[in-house]
Amino acid sequence: MEAARFRDELWMGIRDLSRKTDLIVLVHNISHKIPRYNHSNASQQPALSLLLDEAKALGIPWILAITNKFSVSAHQQRSAIEAVLHAYQASPSTTEVVNSCPYVMPGAASASLSWGTTNGDSDGRMSAQKLLFAPINLVRRPFQRKDTILPVEGINSLCQLVHRVLRSHEEVSLQELARDRLLAELERERAMAINQESKAKTSSMTAAAVGASLGAGLGIVLAVVMGAASALRKP
Repeated sequence: MEAARFRDELWMGIRDLSRKTDLIVLVHNISHKIPRYNHSNASQQPALSLLLDEAKALGIPWILAITNKFSVSAHQQRSAIEAVLHAYQASPSTTEVVNSCPYVMPGAASASLSWGTTNGDSDGRMSAQKLLFAPINLVRRPFQRKDTILPVEGINSLCQLVHRVLRSHEEVSLQELARDRLLAELERERAMAINQESKAKTSSMTAAAVGASLGAGLGIVLAVVMGAASALRKP
């Protein structure tokens, strides 16, 4: 159903250039599994490939953005990225790996804090332990590993890729726009010609009707005059 709705939206843009889809950006979170669906031939395909196939059939360009790159370890990034490229059959030249927001790698302090919040202290034992180990934690705090905040990366490269793909299809888009304007102008001229032709037919029909009525009236007058003349000639 989503693929059918997406196809209708794309075809609406083909018919009306003001609603045309210029570019599709497929975003995949590298920490998530690729959603798949069971094909009729029992092979599992990415679910979003249904939408991509509709775009590819109409020649609409698309790019792949792999985000949340720091959610996996460095030695796993390459294999995870290659798996995504293989699943969506994407080209490395139209793919960017980005970290769209600051990624926080928790340290020892935040890890222990999260452990305490998950286990709870309903019976008050956790609160007692916190008070008991407070002096020790105060001494250990300067030596504990702090949270590591990894920066935003790849956004500028993704923007440049979007602009590059759009520029590569700019000439084709301008040709489509010129063709659409030409068709609109031809349709307008055709409508004007039909309108003028209908007006000419209406005026000719009016002139014919007027001529016929005048001819009929003249014939009646002549018949009356000749009838009167014949009556006067009788003795």
